[in-house]
Amino acid sequence: MEVSHLMQKKQQYSVFGSFRLRWQWGKCLGIVYCFFSTVSAFAVVPFVDSGKLLRSNKYEISAHAFFISREEETDFNIIAQFDEGFLNRKDVNIRYLVGGGESGFLGGSFLKWVPFPDYKYQPALGASTGIVYNLFDLNTHYVSLHLRPFISKEVETVVGKFIPYIAFLGSIKIKNFSEVQFPLRANFGIRGELFFIHFHKMEFNFEFSTSITEETPSYFSVGIVTHW
Repeated sequence: MEVSHLMQKKQQYSVFGSFRLRWQWGKCLGIVYCFFSTVSAFAVVPFVDSGKLLRSNKYEISAHAFFISREEETDFNIIAQFDEGFLNRKDVNIRYLVGGGESGFLGGSFLKWVPFPDYKYQPALGASTGIVYNLFDLNTHYVSLHLRPFISKEVETVVGKFIPYIAFLGSIKIKNFSEVQFPLRANFGIRGELFFIHFHKMEFNFEFSTSITEETPSYFSVGIVTHW
């Protein structure tokens, strides 16, 4: 009798736990629905990169806040990026990113190739290519393919090391698998570390982007980078 009673109580707790788990998942999905149903602006994929390469088994994490200027409004967004070396290639890195905010949600991946590294007086020359999924609301989404050639050069000064860079961002954006856009933009940025700020393996990044075509707005971003 005691064993039967314990089994009955265990089944009750199991049912209650399952109901509680489903209720928590339903609440999370409700929050996600409310978030996505409120975003409607055009999302932007920042560049925030340079010719700096990570070797195999080396990693880098960065977080960036960027402000998109649209007519008389400014949208605040956050993006997180994870970079690592690609297989045993010394000239290729891979990046995963996810972000969101007032301009929507995005997630994707990029492959960066630097055939001409930063060496002596020679700047780094390379390009990155990738795919990004953008979700603005439950009825509007974009899939975009990107090609982003860039040039960068590390400069050491008395206050720190800096890597200024210039990139041109071209993409094909497909809205709801029907409407196609071809935005093009130019990005100007600087990445570096200051010698008088003693944070181990911590760097900063500033970037400004201006639109060459009318499909995308301008933005400014600021972020921090750490690596190990």
